[in-house]
Amino acid sequence: MLGGKFGLQLGGSVFGRALKGGVGRIIARRKFVRSVRPSDVFLVSYPKSGITWLGFLVANILKTDASEQLTLRSFVKYIPDINGLYFGTGSQADLRGIPDPRLFFVHSPYDPSFPKVVYVLRDPRDVMVSFWHYQKLSGRHFALSMKEFIRKGDHWPCPWDEHVSGWLLEHEHPVLLVVNYEEIHRNTEGILKRVLDFSGIYYSDSDIERAVEESSFDRMRIVEEKFGWQGNAPSRGRFVRRGKVGVWKEEMDQESLCVLEEKYHTVMRKVGYEPAT
Repeated sequence: MLGGKFGLQLGGSVFGRALKGGVGRIIARRKFVRSVRPSDVFLVSYPKSGITWLGFLVANILKTDASEQLTLRSFVKYIPDINGLYFGTGSQADLRGIPDPRLFFVHSPYDPSFPKVVYVLRDPRDVMVSFWHYQKLSGRHFALSMKEFIRKGDHWPCPWDEHVSGWLLEHEHPVLLVVNYEEIHRNTEGILKRVLDFSGIYYSDSDIERAVEESSFDRMRIVEEKFGWQGNAPSRGRFVRRGKVGVWKEEMDQESLCVLEEKYHTVMRKVGYEPAT
């Protein structure tokens, strides 16, 4: 048991501050979990797996004024990004005024407290290409090569295979819809309807057509260029970049590919992505 003089010294040390921060995150998470409603729907994915695109699509259904121009900053009023809230790195936002069913998006590892989950799965090779570009966009001092970045073991919020295994292989969540990023590209309207039906959200065919048109990558790039994006990062690149399926074949060198597939090949095969090496 820690106490007395040693406890005070610990609290003032780097480790102590980290411990305090960890406790703060646990408290923030517990507080959020207590506010969860049975009708809540969580859009979950590993970072850079297409969750922003899916959230943008759904937000264009939920908006009350069809003529409203959603941006990469404003769409979160319909689909709140709760990463800061959930991981204890942001303020305790008041989400009580959002009508049911409430939809949130978050990069949480497996959490059984989420009543309904839409999990977005993407080829890890495309994920890591996009994640690397994102780090260059948002990190002022980021200077790792793609191979160095892939080799790292401290990707947030956890390694890709751990995140995917937790949600899709190790546990059986009772109310889970799995959506492949690649399928969103092939059948955007169909996947959007599946997500809305799963969430209990009413829509018309004209709503779907409008949402898909307003959420195209070309349209989202224009919106980002005009209004910026929610992270407000330095203009060293685009948040909405290419959104292409199989971009790793053009942008990932052979060494980086070998490192990635050596790390993730077991889970890749289990979820339908066959390694190339």
